[in-house]
Parts: sequence; structure tokens; C-alpha cells
Amino acid sequence: MILVGPTLGPVNTGIAIFEAPDEASARRIMNEDPVLAGGYARGELRPFRISLLRGRDGAGSSA
Repeated sequence: MILVGPTLGPVNTGIAIFEAPDEASARRIMNEDPVLAGGYARGELRPFRISLLRGRDGAGSSA
């Protein structure tokens, strides 16, 4: 697990970002989450690619 938290606003949603070796593993992780497995929330699996990460912008790098 990398990042988990609720979104703020009138609709109660949340985001979880985690690493998995492939889509099947990611689906298993998602479907085994107690909140989803218990029917308290729905999950949606989406691929994600980091485009910008604070402290990793290459500033000061000679490459």
C-alpha cells in the first residue's frame, strides 16, 4: 500500500494506490479488502502512472 485516504466533499469516496505485479494480482488485492468484500463500498480498478512526484523532478541532476 502506498497511499490511502478519503476524498473531501459531499460524496463519500476514497482512493487507494498500491503496487501489484499484474492486473490479476491487483484485482485480488482489491477484492479481498474487507470494506469491499463486506459490501460496504464498491471498488474500481484503474492503472496509474506517476507523472510528477515531489522531490523526484531531477533538479540538480546532470542527466
